[in-house]
Amino acid sequence: MKKITFIIFANILLFNLYSFANKINNNTSTNQYDVNAIPAELLKNANAVVRLDEKTLKSYTASSAEMTHKYAITILNYNADRYAQFREFYDDFTKISAIKGAIYDKNGALVKKFKKKDIQDYSAVSGISLYEDNRQKIIEVAHNNYPFTVEFEFKVKYLGVVSFPKWIPILDYNVSVQQSSYKAVIPNKIGLRYKINNDASEPKVENIGGKTTYDWVMENYPAQKKEPYSPNRIFPTVYLAPNLFEYDGYQGNMQTWKSYGAWIHGLAEGRDELNSSTVAEIQALVKGINDDTEKVKKIYEYLQAKTRYISIQLGIGGWQPFEAKLVDKTGYGDCKALSNYTDAMLKAVGINSHHVVIGAGYGHTSLEEDFPYLGYMNHMILCVPLENDTIWLECTSQNNPFGYLGDFTDDRTALLITDEGGKVVRTPVYKQADNTQIRNALVKIEPDGSALVDVTTKYRGLQYENVNFQFLKNEKEQKDVLYEMLDISNMEIENFNYTQIKDRIPEATEKLNLKIKNYASVSGKRIFIPLNILNKKRRTPKKIKNRKTDVVQRTAYIDTDEITYEIPGYFKIEHLPKAVNIESDFGTYQATVTQEENKITYTRTIKIHKKTFPAERYKDLQAFYKKIVKADKMKLVVVQEDRP
Repeated sequence: MKKITFIIFANILLFNLYSFANKINNNTSTNQYDVNAIPAELLKNANAVVRLDEKTLKSYTASSAEMTHKYAITILNYNADRYAQFREFYDDFTKISAIKGAIYDKNGALVKKFKKKDIQDYSAVSGISLYEDNRQKIIEVAHNNYPFTVEFEFKVKYLGVVSFPKWIPILDYNVSVQQSSYKAVIPNKIGLRYKINNDASEPKVENIGGKTTYDWVMENYPAQKKEPYSPNRIFPTVYLAPNLFEYDGYQGNMQTWKSYGAWIHGLAEGRDELNSSTVAEIQALVKGINDDTEKVKKIYEYLQAKTRYISIQLGIGGWQPFEAKLVDKTGYGDCKALSNYTDAMLKAVGINSHHVVIGAGYGHTSLEEDFPYLGYMNHMILCVPLENDTIWLECTSQNNPFGYLGDFTDDRTALLITDEGGKVVRTPVYKQADNTQIRNALVKIEPDGSALVDVTTKYRGLQYENVNFQFLKNEKEQKDVLYEMLDISNMEIENFNYTQIKDRIPEATEKLNLKIKNYASVSGKRIFIPLNILNKKRRTPKKIKNRKTDVVQRTAYIDTDEITYEIPGYFKIEHLPKAVNIESDFGTYQATVTQEENKITYTRTIKIHKKTFPAERYKDLQAFYKKIVKADKMKLVVVQEDRP
């Protein structure tokens, strides 16, 4: 009996030990990244969930700092595969070390630990760069047993500091965050300024032993769906910047835009000298021209013919331009070098200009006047202030019209670099009346419903960019693009051509001769003719429940289409659509149809305003476009007359 009791006791003890071991194992693997532990509200609309994201920044001197970063992301489906990949950039002034990584299954159990051999190291030189010191470390994750979690940890050492890494805990739309934190430990003698946007939290701040620690935390942030007409920046963000910095031996102060601009100015100082032979050539180029605007234009066109854009990013070269003499000799440079070269040529004929540091492209809008920070800016252009005019030059383009910036850098604040330092300025705004698309067409309708169409369209201002890329293509490529752009079934392009006026408000003209089978529907003696042939609004913006973001109309423009339809002489009009007039805060729409013998003229004008509206106005925007979609479907009905 005692033996049996002992055996039972031993079995119970072994079972308990096994259960305890399992519990420990579960606590170290399963519990942390178990998908079942994700709150339900974080799974809604999510393709991925950031389980943890921990960053700690330690600044040591004006030129050195270190970041440790550990993060884990649960990949819920294939739409989030890109977040599973490890990719970090580095250069001679940024070193990455101590990389660790692993994959966990849906229960949080370890699937794989990455080894040193899994870390690939590639050059990050782009196709437009001649040379860069940029490289990248990559771990490619090939795993499709969803859901799964990737975890990575690494260190970054900065050997030159111009700005601190910003904190954007939200990776993208359809990504939620369970826990994210950012700690910055900054010596008081260096100093830290921060700027909070889009409802990011205030930090917990402690000052100990000559250093100040800033702690930001975010927890349980649900995934956001992308909303049409939304602002560029909607996610909580914290920008961080030092007061004092140093890069490649060049010391600077970023407490004001003026002081940062002085640093940029100092980097370019003395690099605008040209050889005497080049100065003589430039002076001869503008000889006999009395108007300064014409001189600037002549030099800009000389720049475009002589140079091409090639980036070289090496050390301080990310901020400092090549010497003008080098650009003159080689014929290439990046945005800084080409702007500096243009500045040097203008200087040779007695015209002053200024470098302008700017955020270019979609998503880069304005710098914030109250917070000097490098991260707003990624490009340089040139400003030429004349006595009665100011000319803005995009020096990297061989094809840009003189004085035209386009939507790449228009209507945003930027930093003008002067002898006294930086000054915040705003680039030109292209107004509604500048951004026009004017179309005239003659459409001959045949009894079988086919159509012969002659179209002339003039694109002006920002709408010039609808077709300006066509001037860089050959005829075959242009024709292929036209077939893609023209949303017309059974269409054949018989002839086409393009011309342009390269001015500060540029204009392109497109002429088309089209043949369209079955354009109109034939039913017995009747022909049903769609009146809007080339500029039809087909869809209403999708419905959004509980919209969160403002409604942004980014561009003001006017489209006018005047289309004359010729119908066969033995047909008469059975139905002539009534005029439509739509007025709203978002814009206006007018469509009229008039008749003169066998010619019917359809005129459609839509004006869209550039404006931002509160989120609750989205339903009104939908209603506006719903009316336009309906109006654009109007048809003319003609019927064949009985002939003797």
